[in-house]
Amino acid sequence: MSKLKQATLSSLKGVVVVEDFLRHKNVLESEDETEDVILKSLSYLKMKKPAKEVLSSTGIGVVVKALENHTSEKISNEAKNLSKLWVLDGECKRQPTVKVRRMKK
Repeated sequence: MSKLKQATLSSLKGVVVVEDFLRHKNVLESEDETEDVILKSLSYLKMKKPAKEVLSSTGIGVVVKALENHTSEKISNEAKNLSKLWVLDGECKRQPTVKVRRMKK
């Protein structure tokens, strides 16, 4: 029998720590960071599904969009994938909720 590990609240996809997003935004904006550090930040951000308000309040969406034109092909592709993921997730959140009705007996 395998041991189950309890998840922490901040490890869940829908839970976003704004300070983490601001820290990763600073990493992505820095010109002194290596390609590996930028790719690690992008992969961390890929695991999260932030709300539209978080993207606009932190400004990280603009930074990721700018990285789509990075000289490194790896960074450019990861930024494009992250943008698509966040846009698709936002589209799913805008879908109307389905109301379930119970039939009377």
